[in-house]
Amino acid sequence: MKKVKDDKALVYVLRPDREAQSIFSFGIELYKYPGSFKEGGSSLFQKFGLESGEYKILELTPGFYTLKCRDFEKVFFAKEGKILFLSIELYNTGNFSLPDLFIQESKPEDALRSLLEGKRMYRNSSEN
Repeated sequence: MKKVKDDKALVYVLRPDREAQSIFSFGIELYKYPGSFKEGGSSLFQKFGLESGEYKILELTPGFYTLKCRDFEKVFFAKEGKILFLSIELYNTGNFSLPDLFIQESKPEDALRSLLEGKRMYRNSSEN
């Protein structure tokens, strides 16, 4: 695990490997709000992609952000000196349909289990 700096927040974006739903690559966009998310006015901060079984570490200044993937978005607060785990989860809605997804905050122990046990995850270190 990467050590978090006192004036930054670390956000791990996880894309666990899920059988039969893992062949799709997802483009992900990160937006930053200048103040509170209730005020709106977010701007694109970073774009990256995640394959199944990959994760990305984002070192962020404290504040409100939105993580968008396809039609789903998750607003979160990156808190100074803290680590946050966000997991992109797929679920199947039928035999002949593309999987739907949602982004959820994961407990640290669940996120670490995904990173280290079973089918290990690999770090996406692209600088997009």
